[in-house]
Amino acid sequence: QLDKALLYENSPGTRALCAIMRYIAQTQKVDLAYIDKINSYDSGVYLGIDVNTRRSLELCETMRTREKRGSLLWVLDKTKTAMGARLLRKWVEQPLVGVNEILARQNAVTELFDNFIAKEELQRLLSEINDLERLMTRVVFNTTNGKDMKAIEQSVNALVPIKKQLAEFRGAELKACEENLDTLEDIGEYISNAIVDDPPFSVREGGMIKKGFSEEADELRSMMEDGHSWI
Repeated sequence: QLDKALLYENSPGTRALCAIMRYIAQTQKVDLAYIDKINSYDSGVYLGIDVNTRRSLELCETMRTREKRGSLLWVLDKTKTAMGARLLRKWVEQPLVGVNEILARQNAVTELFDNFIAKEELQRLLSEINDLERLMTRVVFNTTNGKDMKAIEQSVNALVPIKKQLAEFRGAELKACEENLDTLEDIGEYISNAIVDDPPFSVREGGMIKKGFSEEADELRSMMEDGHSWI
């Protein structure tokens, strides 16, 4: 459930939020019940940088070619996942101003830098993670296919070793990542039991559900493949 205080607060932000949700419901024709949490942030948490300053500092693109190569983000970006790349870009565009928050992030970076072997193993494991944010968006809007589901399964299977690897770190930031990480083992097992190992690209091609997973699907498959005996 959404925060009732937020919904009843008559502020420009709340009115804009309601307008956005109404627009999504009307244009996408989907149930918005999956939205159960909305986070807000104080603009004072981040350093305000205007467009001209961003361009002059070449944070995410160069002034001359407007490309990422040669920018600060290009130097820093050694991320292994699409989600990490987007998060790093957000951090570069929205620098923190709170001393405690900055120190906490710096301490996490220092711990990773000082534990080279553990960091390298963590990077290797992260490279097995697909873009779960994009994949889950497809699931929510019912546009996913069998290959998307297997990509989710592959990513989920990497979460258990990632959680174990994070447990080797002792810093507050990385420890919080380990404690808050849901390994989604039940989701991975469900997909493994339901979807064939090499599913077709389109759902309409059929042959995506494993035999034995659904009695109804097995019956329909039998009718299609052995129609003469049914007749």
